[in-house]
Amino acid sequence: MQTLARAALRADTSGAPLPTVYSAFARAGIAPRQGELTLVAAPPATGKSALALDYAFKVGVPCLYFSCDSDAWTMAARLASMRTGRTLAQVEAQLETDEEWARAVLGEATHLRWVFDSAPTLSDIELELDAYHEVMGQAPQLVVVDNLVDLTHDDGSGEDHRIWKALLKELKWMARDTSTAFLVLHHVNEQPERKDKNGASTRSRCPSRTDVSGKVNQHPALVLTMAMNQEGILDVCPVKNRHGRGYPNGDWATQLRFHPETMQIGDMYR
Repeated sequence: MQTLARAALRADTSGAPLPTVYSAFARAGIAPRQGELTLVAAPPATGKSALALDYAFKVGVPCLYFSCDSDAWTMAARLASMRTGRTLAQVEAQLETDEEWARAVLGEATHLRWVFDSAPTLSDIELELDAYHEVMGQAPQLVVVDNLVDLTHDDGSGEDHRIWKALLKELKWMARDTSTAFLVLHHVNEQPERKDKNGASTRSRCPSRTDVSGKVNQHPALVLTMAMNQEGILDVCPVKNRHGRGYPNGDWATQLRFHPETMQIGDMYR
């Protein structure tokens, strides 16, 4: 038991925002924080995995990355494409034939440590965190989990939404216990196109908070939903934001440019 002053002023980093990566996020009050859980939810092929990788690389802090959905080769190609601005096809060809080049390009990401278990349990995640601490002498500042539906957990209910809620509750505890920012990727329920009496679409810019699969919004401090328009622009909406303004209906978004062929993500204007 302790006073609030003692708890808030103790020498740890819980609640501290990670360094700014995108100016658009800073202007929108979007900031993953150490000791807290952030959920990023979007339809398939929207770019959420690309955004997570780009963010994890550019933020530059020690990171443990659980890539459940993609293998090591895929992630290496994506990262090499991000670093060089070349297409995925081009970097895959060079990865196969030029080991020295591959080591040089991928060696820029030594702050990222990887786990490629396709279906880890909560115990597996805890063991990997313990191993990270043993090897590195500290906990990671960022943990990425791509994605929630790939984690293995049996709470006895057999119901996905209950399992996801239980998983996020435990991940929130891990984040708090280690003062680590957890960034977890998830899906949304795809909604049919609806139009008003004038034929205009009534769909919001981004999926709403209630569109998040399983409605698992209780435990994350920050919930972002995403959409990608035809111009290659990512709309990102904070549908829940404990430290700033949120837009539960997904009717407002900040924007990032995205070139999928070269995996380039960044602010719209520099």
